[in-house]
Amino acid sequence: MPESVHSASASQIPNIPEPLVLRWAPSFDEDDDVVYIAGATPTPVAPPPSLASASTSTLSTIREHPLPPPPPSFASEGTHSHTTSTVSLAHATIGDHDSNSRRVSMFSQPSMALGTAAPIEEHPQSNSHVEDQVPTYPMTYTFTPVEGDSETMILVPSTATSNSHAVYHIRVTHDLFDPTFFITTIKKGGTSNGRLIGDFTTKQDCSAFEETVFYKNIENRIFTKLIVVKKDEYHWKMRGGAELLVWKWDKNWTCQHVPSQSPSKNKRYPIIAQFFPYVLRSPSNPHKIAHMTVQPSGQQFFDDIILSLLIVERKRKKLPRR
Repeated sequence: MPESVHSASASQIPNIPEPLVLRWAPSFDEDDDVVYIAGATPTPVAPPPSLASASTSTLSTIREHPLPPPPPSFASEGTHSHTTSTVSLAHATIGDHDSNSRRVSMFSQPSMALGTAAPIEEHPQSNSHVEDQVPTYPMTYTFTPVEGDSETMILVPSTATSNSHAVYHIRVTHDLFDPTFFITTIKKGGTSNGRLIGDFTTKQDCSAFEETVFYKNIENRIFTKLIVVKKDEYHWKMRGGAELLVWKWDKNWTCQHVPSQSPSKNKRYPIIAQFFPYVLRSPSNPHKIAHMTVQPSGQQFFDDIILSLLIVERKRKKLPRR
């Protein structure tokens, strides 16, 4: 121990107990089954005839300390080789003390049954389930009316084989106290039982003062959340206005993510989503289907994208045009 440690006062030196070192060794029970017992001083014990080739050792009394599960046995060239393992309170060395041994944490490893392989990784695994949900390529979604329900549509990936893969459930109803108001509700998933994303209320005429939007448990006037820059450009405030979604109209809607409070005129921002309203039907396009495309970088803003898109498209439909 360094002299600096010896010279320190007793109050400055933490009381760190020495690791308790135990030794796992194979033994045999009444049924001639191999069992592992931990002890401090191994003593030779003759194995039963059925396992005469196995290495031997005995047990020693364990004190009050709880013990980790025994290590697995290792086989080499068709013969059983029971190796001993040194165990401390914090870590265990599995295998012989050679290049094949490895050190694992006793606090993070789960219990193992005899003969199973020890986990290789010591660090926690990443949440692969969440990562798998984010597409790595542009995704196209269609706004599909729900059959038998004239007030509801769902947003479904174009590659989906059924409506059960719907991303959002969108329903438009009237305010019962004032039918000139339309209430649009967006929920996660393909049914009305999904988690509420938000809703907004718009008026049939062009009045905007009474229009509201409810999002992330807060209700605001729409004009405080969605800024009208000009008739074909809107800025949707995210995260208290620290970031923006910039919507621009030119035959279709494009959405750009601006990671600041105001966009720079000299900087080009990536397009993270596009919306294409349905066009006039024709023999080559017999269905009135609106669709949108979301880039991988836009998936994390999907809730903001879908909510703000429905508002700007509603406003575009309402604007008087000459």
